[in-house]
Formats: sequence, structure tokens, C-alpha cells
Amino acid sequence: GLGKNKGSAFEFQPYQETGWREHQYHYVIAAVTDCEMKIEYPDGEDTSVFVTVGDAYRRNSGVKHNVIKNGKSPISFIEIELSDFNAYPTDSFPDDTRYTGRITRVNG
Repeated sequence: GLGKNKGSAFEFQPYQETGWREHQYHYVIAAVTDCEMKIEYPDGEDTSVFVTVGDAYRRNSGVKHNVIKNGKSPISFIEIELSDFNAYPTDSFPDDTRYTGRITRVNG
């Protein structure tokens, strides 16, 4: 079930940052808006990421990063920490698996 999982909504203004954080659980990100982000890693590398509204992707636990909003428009996404899935081996869920389905918006 979903009993232990945790969802968080994030809204970023241009150049706003999450600050450094390490994910204790596998997680899924679902884009509420188009999301243009820069992701910094502890080894000094960074990457630019664009997630289209309605798309989602997942990452394995242990990821440590700082997420920075790139571009001039605000962004919004939902993060769901999948604590119930940590019982599975990490290689059961390849990193950066992009879901093929779209996220359906619900009004109300």
C-alpha cells in the first residue's frame, strides 16, 4: 500500500534552490508545469534537465544533489518518496527510468 510513502509539492521561482539533500528512499517526480532545472552533484558535476508537463521519472535512493530552477518561468512538480519500495534491490529500478504514461490533471 501507500501507507508509508510521502508526497511533497515543490514550487520554484527562477534561480531558487532546494539546497543540498540526500534522498533516503527511491522517489518519483511528476511535472505539474514544464520544469527546466539544473542539478548539481557533490563531485562538482552538474546537468541541465527539462521535464515536460505531465511527464514523470524515478530515481533510486542515495541520490545527493542540489536542484536549481533554470530559466525565467516558475516551475512546479510533485515528489513522491517510495519508502515501501526500498525492500527491492536497487537494480530492480534502473536510475532515471522515465514513465511512458502521462500524468492526468484533476481539477477541483
